[in-house]
Amino acid sequence: MKKQTRIMATVIFAIACAIVVLIGTITAPLALDKELDAKKQYFQLLYPAAKVFTPISVSGNTLNAAYLAEQNGEKVGIIYEVVVNGYKDDIVFYVAINRDGTLEKPVYSIVNDTPGIGTKIETDSDFLDQYLETNVSDFYLDTISSATISSQAVVEGTENAVKAFQQMQTVFE
Repeated sequence: MKKQTRIMATVIFAIACAIVVLIGTITAPLALDKELDAKKQYFQLLYPAAKVFTPISVSGNTLNAAYLAEQNGEKVGIIYEVVVNGYKDDIVFYVAINRDGTLEKPVYSIVNDTPGIGTKIETDSDFLDQYLETNVSDFYLDTISSATISSQAVVEGTENAVKAFQQMQTVFE
């Protein structure tokens, strides 16, 4: 009797495992789609006319994800999701690098640094506008003197995105 009970328990366990794997297989793509939909609000700020954002593989310190942006069937740039350590907490932002190697201003999704100091990374026009004047071939960004830790973290995260972009040129072919 004990042998039959063990066999039955093993069979039930195997069926339960198969059901869990099946449910995971079905729900995983749905979860990724939902995650991508939540990020599209930020992507649209970087590329308002783009409709397609395709996840692409990326590796690099501080780079969480990358997305190829397409507008009217043309690959226009890569959006990098960057997570860096600010003064108080993590800073999550998106930086786009256009096909021609020019940068777009970063778009922030999480900034919990000191209000009026660390949060200047979101509002300081000198800091933000320098992105529009920067190309990956001559990358250099200044920090904000009163928000050095936060702005330095954003600059370093952007530098990691630039390095990844320089190695990912084949996605535009």
